[in-house]
Amino acid sequence: MRNKSESDRREKFIKNLKSRQVEDSGFLNSRPLGCGLSVWVMIIIFLGIVLGMIFTAFSLERLNWWVNRLINLDWF
Repeated sequence: MRNKSESDRREKFIKNLKSRQVEDSGFLNSRPLGCGLSVWVMIIIFLGIVLGMIFTAFSLERLNWWVNRLINLDWF
C-alpha cells in the first residue's frame, strides 16, 4: 500500500515536471549591451593577451636593465 502511494506521488511529480514550461531567458541567452556571450569572451581573451604582452615587455625591459648593469660592472 505504501509503495503504491509513493509510486503515484513520483508519477505525479514527474508528470508535473514534464508539463512545466522552460524559460529561455537565462544568462547564456542574455545579450548585455547587444552582444552575445561569445563576443564578451573573445573581448576578454583579447584584452588578456594585450595586457600580457605589455607586462612581458616591461619585465623584459627591467631584466635587460639588470643584465646590462651586471655586464658593465668594472671588475678592475
